[in-house]
Amino acid sequence: DVYQPAGFAAACRRLIATPRLGLVYSPAGQIDEAGVRHRRLRAGRWNAQRLTRRNVIPLPSVVLRHSATRDLMVGDAATAAGPLDESLGYQFAYDFWLRLMQAGCRFERQAEEIGSKRRHRGNRFFHSEDPRHWRRSAEELLAVAQRRLPQPSISWALYHAHAMAAWHGVPRATSRRYDHVVLTRARRTLSGWGGRERPVNRLRLITRHCHEEARWLMRRPMTLTRYLPRGWRRAITGVFERKLFRLQQYPPRTLRLPPAYHRQAAAVDAAPAPQISIVTPNYNQEPYIGETLRSVLDQRYPNLQYIVQDGASTDGSMDIVRRHADAAAADGAAGRLTYDSRPDNGQTHALNLGMRHATGDILAYLNSDDVLLPGSLAFVAEFFAANPGVDVLYGDRVMIDDQSQEIGRWVLPAYDPTVIQWADYIPQETMFWRRRAWRAVGERFDESFQFAMDWDLIDRFRTAGMRFRHARRLLGGFRILADQKTNQQLETVGATEMNRIRKRALGFVPTDRQIRKAITPFMRRQWVAHHRAGIANKLNAA
Repeated sequence: DVYQPAGFAAACRRLIATPRLGLVYSPAGQIDEAGVRHRRLRAGRWNAQRLTRRNVIPLPSVVLRHSATRDLMVGDAATAAGPLDESLGYQFAYDFWLRLMQAGCRFERQAEEIGSKRRHRGNRFFHSEDPRHWRRSAEELLAVAQRRLPQPSISWALYHAHAMAAWHGVPRATSRRYDHVVLTRARRTLSGWGGRERPVNRLRLITRHCHEEARWLMRRPMTLTRYLPRGWRRAITGVFERKLFRLQQYPPRTLRLPPAYHRQAAAVDAAPAPQISIVTPNYNQEPYIGETLRSVLDQRYPNLQYIVQDGASTDGSMDIVRRHADAAAADGAAGRLTYDSRPDNGQTHALNLGMRHATGDILAYLNSDDVLLPGSLAFVAEFFAANPGVDVLYGDRVMIDDQSQEIGRWVLPAYDPTVIQWADYIPQETMFWRRRAWRAVGERFDESFQFAMDWDLIDRFRTAGMRFRHARRLLGGFRILADQKTNQQLETVGATEMNRIRKRALGFVPTDRQIRKAITPFMRRQWVAHHRAGIANKLNAA
């Protein structure tokens, strides 16, 4: 944490000018790892009754007097309060404020911030919503309140009940049982407050709970659906829930595409078809490599160079590749599919090995478990021919499971060069780029990236001044598997590499809160684009 010099000095002057004043506090700023401020922690005006219901004094915005004149009770108050209770790991400060207040210490709030609290992954404040930390904090808080407060506190009993409900896995946002669980536990706590049997005013308890829940629900309007029947709740949630960055949006269903996708012309009219080179890195993907190869070769694109770069697979995937290469040669398209199998240093190294053989005017890569949708190559060729100023093209994505059933879609709005610095929303399997863009970034992937190599390439395209364009068309299918790298390495290698890119693009590593705030307008536009496309598809089908 850090002090703010002006606010700290103002608190000291206030203590000097008012000898009977014992403690000065203020609102606190909240900063992240890089020291960037993004929130203000409020501190209400001093009210002794309020302190028994809520800790209104944030650390580190506190300056207190250690000693004072003889007729002042502050010195005696500090002595009476004693040192901090070392048995408490979370609520020692609140316990100390209550003891100071009960010993006669005078509190005062000032407007100037005395200090700022740093939120980072190593402190408990960052994990305040973690059920484990929340439970321990709530249990300590309840123990302090029962020891220090003469009357039962409905606020702290409810706070403890909320924490225990979260600990036991009762979902606050969706479960109608939640209110019953919280009220039952709070009533039990109040009836045994301080180890004595006490009557409970149920009306006051229910009123306070309804007041707190109303404030919580108004900040999260979607959670109001928990009071609706399950069918209505599922329908409303399906409409308003976030679509982007969700890999599974609904139960598996058959993938249905517009008939125009299958009728897409196989060549560019009025001009020779530009050569498109696609590289597929592969390692032990026998269950899916065949479908990936068919999705590319069945496009029947006349000027295709398809390269499979295998990392010395030990399963039967290379047998499948050879069969497809032989079938392409027998079909009069010899050389359309070429392959190489050798040990490599990972996916990024394999991509560089494959790209060395790519000679096309338009380049792309497709992972060995993903697919291209019908007509995509012809669409890409026509688009680049009609838009000579565009360097990088990408489209929309459909998510498929291990049975090639559709489980979600990413329908995107227009390209936003600012948002791409905060989060990678461009589906890799739908992205194609010109040879001149590839030259501008050194004609290679950065092999220090093993997870976010596609976002790194996108960021280097952006830095080099390449012009991006989004196509309102589903171009590729992204396969979701339980053991794939996207799921297994997202929080480890993925988080580290993505933060490297953010640090390079933004100059600092943002917090999750900052990222959410920065991409919120884009997410809203994406929601509109998603539902607009859904309405258009239904009209076309009708």
